[in-house]
Amino acid sequence: MPNLDTPENLAIAQKALDGFNAVLAKDPNDLTALKQIASINRNIKKFDVAKEYEKKVIAIAPNDPEAYYTVGFVDWTLAYKNAITILAADGLTDQGDGNPKKSKGACQKLQAANTDLVNEGLQYLNKAVELNPTYDDAMQYLQLTYRRKADLECGDEAARKADMAQVDSWIQKAMGARKENELKKEKATQGGVSMQ
Repeated sequence: MPNLDTPENLAIAQKALDGFNAVLAKDPNDLTALKQIASINRNIKKFDVAKEYEKKVIAIAPNDPEAYYTVGFVDWTLAYKNAITILAADGLTDQGDGNPKKSKGACQKLQAANTDLVNEGLQYLNKAVELNPTYDDAMQYLQLTYRRKADLECGDEAARKADMAQVDSWIQKAMGARKENELKKEKATQGGVSMQ
C-alpha cells in the first residue's frame, strides 16, 4: 500500500523488491522489474532509490516519457517537503507564489536545499513533455516545479514574476492537453462495434 509505513506493509514491499531483484539478477535490463522497484521504493518513500531506478529505466528506454515524469515528480515532492519545512521555521505557510515575504535566511536555506532538485525536475519534466506533447500530468508538475523555482529567486522580483508567468503558461498548456486527451479517448470509444 502506498505511503503506509507499518511493519507489515514494509515487509510485503521488501518481499516484492526481493522478487524483482531476483529477476534483475538474471536480466539486469528487465524494464518491468526496474519500473516496479522504482514504484515500490517511491510508495515506501525511498525517493532517492526510486529516482536511481527510474534513471536506469531511462538508460535502457530513453524514449519512455513516464520515467522522466517520475524523476521530475520525485524532485518536486522532495523540494515541496523542504519548502514547507523551511517556510514553517520562518513562520510562514507556502503561498505557491515564490513566498516573497520569507526572510533572506529562509531563502538561502531554500536555495541550498532545492536548487538541484528544481533544476533536475524541470529538465526531466520538460523531456517528458518533449517525448509526449500532450502529457498533461507532466505539465501540471512543471507548473508546480516553477512555483518551487520562484522560491529560489531571493529578492529578484523580476525573476520571481517570470517563474510565475511560467506557472500560468503550464497551467494553460496542461488544460489544453487534458482536453485534447479527453477528445482522443471519446473518439476511440465511439469507434465501437455497430450491430446491424
